[in-house]
Amino acid sequence: QTLTIRQVNALRSGDILLREGYGLVSATIANRLKGKYRFSHCGVLVKTDSGFQVVHTVSSSLSNIDGMQQCGLAEFVRQCKPGSLAVTRLKNPFDRQILVEQVLWFLSQKVAFDHRFDAQDSSTLYCSELIWRGLLRGGGSDITKPHRQNAWGLYSFEMFLDTAFFEVVFPQKTLMN
Repeated sequence: QTLTIRQVNALRSGDILLREGYGLVSATIANRLKGKYRFSHCGVLVKTDSGFQVVHTVSSSLSNIDGMQQCGLAEFVRQCKPGSLAVTRLKNPFDRQILVEQVLWFLSQKVAFDHRFDAQDSSTLYCSELIWRGLLRGGGSDITKPHRQNAWGLYSFEMFLDTAFFEVVFPQKTLMN
């Protein structure tokens, strides 16, 4: 999958990229969450002097680095199953600023990936936990408040589609129906 120039021009630092990746791990996550949309991973867009980077956390079973890392936007998008990429944006500019600052802080600390997916323990992070922990740590909105954890203690990626906190950047038609 690739992005059009128009889509790239619509992006802002602090946007959240949601996708379903390839492979068994992605399929398992999407199946377990049983969401309306088959997302299995997310990251936060950060504008740098060299362009957009995506800051995210990944298991060492899928990457050479365990935990916090960054990659170029094109690389992140290439790892999306066709048609699975969505971008949402926090409505509150203060929350967007906090999110960028905090994910960069977690990156600088080289926080490890949370292989147990334990939402109660913030010493390690899985991808969606990175976003809500970052907001809370920086004094931002608690985006989990109106949502329930599933039987495995996880929040659905659809939390990032909650119109109380987020707007959909794209694809608007698919996610707004």
